[in-house]
Amino acid sequence: MRPGAGLALTLGALLPHYGYNHAPPAAPSLAQVRIEVYPWLTELLGGGRSQHLIMDMAVSGGETVRQLLSRLAQEHPDFAARAFDAPGTPSTLMSLFLNDLFLELAGGLDVALSDGDSLTLIPAWEGGQ
Repeated sequence: MRPGAGLALTLGALLPHYGYNHAPPAAPSLAQVRIEVYPWLTELLGGGRSQHLIMDMAVSGGETVRQLLSRLAQEHPDFAARAFDAPGTPSTLMSLFLNDLFLELAGGLDVALSDGDSLTLIPAWEGGQ
């Protein structure tokens, strides 16, 4: 045995007892959020002319609706150009629902998303007599 080898093994066995740990920090868990999109917005997110687009996206802990929409805007420039009135402010041409509630009733743009949440983007409707 080479000199000091036994000492290294002994120190390696003792260090975890003193709060030293070689294990890497645990990766943050990602939540899955379902995004449902209806026309005309589907074309802006790469869905073609389909009537209904469903995407499942991973979100990090604490990510908000505003941050998720900004991420979609970065990934899809056409969506960014038409779906926002100003950076971070969704267009009045789009209605947002979180878990089947108008987003304003569900906590607004800065509500944190959780695993299993559903965000729905619907073109605003108008008209009638």
